[in-house]
Amino acid sequence: MFARREETISIINFVLLAYTDLFNKRAYDMVGTTKNPKELVVYSYDRDNKEMKQTYTYKHTSDIHAVIPSSFDDSKRGSLLLITKNQDGTFENNILFTESNTVLKLPNTTAAPLLLSKDLTLKPILLLQKKNGLITVEFDNQGKYTENPETSILEKGEKIHKDHTSTFVDLTGDHKADLALVTEKDKFKYLKVLKNTSNGFKKFFVMKLPEKTGPLIFNDLNKNGMNDLAFVSFEDGKYYLNVYFNTNSRTDPMAYKSSEKGLEFENLNAKIFSGASDFVIKQDLSHLSSGQVEFRLSCEVLGNVPSGIFDTDIDLDKNIEIFLIADKNKEGDIVFPLKFNPEKNEFDINKDMKTIMSEKNVISFSACDYKNEGRELWVVNKIDNNNPQVKIFPNILRPENMKISVTTVLDKTKTLYGCGIAGTSYLLSYDEGTNISIGNSLPPGPFLHLKNQTTTFGLGCRTFHINILRSTVPSYGDYKETYVVKYDIVQNFDLIVGIGKHGDYNIRAFIIADIYLVKIISVLITVIILNFIIVGILHFRHARKQREARTRDSMHPLFRSLG
Repeated sequence: MFARREETISIINFVLLAYTDLFNKRAYDMVGTTKNPKELVVYSYDRDNKEMKQTYTYKHTSDIHAVIPSSFDDSKRGSLLLITKNQDGTFENNILFTESNTVLKLPNTTAAPLLLSKDLTLKPILLLQKKNGLITVEFDNQGKYTENPETSILEKGEKIHKDHTSTFVDLTGDHKADLALVTEKDKFKYLKVLKNTSNGFKKFFVMKLPEKTGPLIFNDLNKNGMNDLAFVSFEDGKYYLNVYFNTNSRTDPMAYKSSEKGLEFENLNAKIFSGASDFVIKQDLSHLSSGQVEFRLSCEVLGNVPSGIFDTDIDLDKNIEIFLIADKNKEGDIVFPLKFNPEKNEFDINKDMKTIMSEKNVISFSACDYKNEGRELWVVNKIDNNNPQVKIFPNILRPENMKISVTTVLDKTKTLYGCGIAGTSYLLSYDEGTNISIGNSLPPGPFLHLKNQTTTFGLGCRTFHINILRSTVPSYGDYKETYVVKYDIVQNFDLIVGIGKHGDYNIRAFIIADIYLVKIISVLITVIILNFIIVGILHFRHARKQREARTRDSMHPLFRSLG
């Protein structure tokens, strides 16, 4: 259910393409274009006036269809990779350095760029596919770049699919982000997983994909401590939601209560995703609604870049929800909010969010805590009277639920926040080790991705103690060790983990708004009371044992004389 209409915020004449912390202020700036796709604009939240204000503009020479934010030149401001999808299927790629307002032209490519983190330095690099093969592009502090050929990723006759939705995420369980590529060979589409090893990326798993698919999303959809796969496909005249559960799982959460147990699997199943009935759901989406429904696999407004799906724990209940965009009865695209129903083993309409389905002509749905108040708000990008518009609705789902959010950065000065390290993996142990959750800092993808730099863990309403947080970056050099935060972490804090070499780190914790202060204090008081009760019980038992011992000692001469 929505809150009062006046509590929504609207941004007129705006197409949302990405979230980032452009100004290095631990914020969530919205990056996009106006109705003119050549006009880049950035909006930031003004806390004093409680409104979104335009904070940056730039006139580009070409239409902007996708944006990948990162800190390519290590400046105090973030930079933006502006992607143009040409009619011939090629892509123009330009990096906008927002601090100097200069543009660096990169080579045209036959597929959209993919953002990665360099193994040894963790600097952002780009994987580009030119007509004559793959290259990686690395940047220096002066805004210049070097090209390096990449020959070990693709095989003969294989190429990255032009409309790929590849990403950088751990799929093999060691928390070193693997390369998950959408490739094309012999006119077939594949998911190709290359395992991240100390000797580079090595081919590990390949799975054939349907010809017509939307973006691939990766998250822990069944709470087994491993990343799963989901996407929408169009096959034989029907739309399907495909969910592949990782065949590997973490079955002993208590083992991760301390940092002693390693993250690697001793007996890793190489067939990460399987077609076996125990590990896959192929759900006919026509059952979700009556009438004619066409689910979106791409966005026409943005040159048909892949889009139409988003995932997050919107109500912080520890479970991931999925949001799809679809046209119902030719009346305009709407949001389908889906929640997993374990009894039916399928996804149903999320009844708590049914009113979001009244929004028409939707481009995208996403969620972002741009106020830094601890709740991801609902962000709907739509067309209204032929003009793009962003509408932001308050998230009032399960207000009792708590969370922890974290961003991992490479920061020696303890002052930077920025975009975070792409490919960071997290494991959180809580409730005295009875529960674990994993999270990922996915790089902004080559599609309408709309993820932000912060990883959020929903904790529900009954979590009183967090044991440890492990943060692992995709490096086998000086940053190869897992960074373990062992301090008692309080719920509803926003953590910035600034990592150094050889396991050293600094941590900054930010309280999330006054509205959570009473809840945090009540949790602390509860923990203190529980500790007092436990100490009291132990003291009482100890005192009783002492009295019993004294009684036995005093009676001992009597029993001896009777003997």
